[in-house]
Amino acid sequence: TCKTWLAVSRFEHMPISMQETSLHDDGLRIEAITANVPALVFQLQLCTDGSLKSLFTSKAVKAVCSEPDPISDIPWLPCISNLHPEDHESFFAAMRLSAQKHTHWSWEGRVIVPPGDVKWINLRAVPRTLADGSTIWDGIILNITLSKQREDESQHARELLEKLSGHVQSAREDERTKIAREIHDELGGILSTLKMDMGWLTKRMNDPVLLELTQAMSHLTMAALHTARSVAAD
Repeated sequence: TCKTWLAVSRFEHMPISMQETSLHDDGLRIEAITANVPALVFQLQLCTDGSLKSLFTSKAVKAVCSEPDPISDIPWLPCISNLHPEDHESFFAAMRLSAQKHTHWSWEGRVIVPPGDVKWINLRAVPRTLADGSTIWDGIILNITLSKQREDESQHARELLEKLSGHVQSAREDERTKIAREIHDELGGILSTLKMDMGWLTKRMNDPVLLELTQAMSHLTMAALHTARSVAAD
């Protein structure tokens, strides 16, 4: 745009000392802004020879990844210098895919920080390709260790609830089996004995009224026995 062209034109026509001062002020402003961002802001370059070079790292290294503040001449990016061995391959695979496809670099994994603690980080970056073929990413890294711990705790809680639910169901089944056995064995045995006793009495009754009553009692006992067996089966 016209405004951009004018700004660039003014910068190019500044004396060298003024250009250096302007760049220094811009750098201070960027550092001041990124220092208040609750994430590690970075700029990483993948050179044509395959090497990685850290162009910028904000001051949030210690807060995000428990590492010392970056030093300008260190050619690596803090937080990814000590990748967990199991996540090393996925990190570089995601990086290469982003460089080849010119798509956002999205990755989540573990890093090992002194004195051997494991941290979870979430990386998001946007690539751009330079004229020499190298790729530069502008991105952020978040420490998601706490959310991962909560996720693990939630998963553990769900597993415990599932085990508890299974235990309760098993206890119910055991209780039902116990009650069914008691109905079948205890109550069924008593009713069977009563039925046999009523049969013995029926054969020895001479009084028609008592005989009729005894036969009715025998029928009721038989019905109660069938009901007990049905309840036990259910």
